[in-house]
Amino acid sequence: MGAIEGHVRRLDRALTGPRRLKADMLREVRHGLSDAAEAYEADGVADPERRAIDEFGAVPEVAPAYQAELATSATRSVALRVTAAYGVGAFAANLMWTGAPWAGEPPPAGFQVLAQVINVVGNGLAVCGAVTLAALWLRTRAGRPVPMAAMRLVNRGLAVLLVMAWAVGVAMFTWSAVLWR
Repeated sequence: MGAIEGHVRRLDRALTGPRRLKADMLREVRHGLSDAAEAYEADGVADPERRAIDEFGAVPEVAPAYQAELATSATRSVALRVTAAYGVGAFAANLMWTGAPWAGEPPPAGFQVLAQVINVVGNGLAVCGAVTLAALWLRTRAGRPVPMAAMRLVNRGLAVLLVMAWAVGVAMFTWSAVLWR
């Protein structure tokens, strides 16, 4: 194994994130290092691979920038999925109320509380997803990195809201099935 391949593997182990983007980044690094090494070799530089790697930077130096890009992509993907899930959930909620068995009579009070909770959580998901997408778009358009701590916080918040929406949705569906029998 050459020095370039070893360097790329160390960088691979240092990074986490979306597989396809990570593979593209590593392929680009490998090609860039190989091109630089070939140019150094053509110029007669001793140990051209090592020179290319030194110029590129050590893994601890370059990994944070690559990791930030991977994290931004992952957060963008989560925010898009959450925003899409909200749209599907809002459509499905309307279907659940159509033909409800209590025509004219309101559902039990507990069911109404769950309905309000799912509305608040769903709206929270929509707002968080939209704000996250807008913030990521603005920061990346300005060429500024998105802080990892902020992305972790957003991802955890979205995950908590999704779990809450799922739990309340399952409870409402189960209760509806019991009421509609």
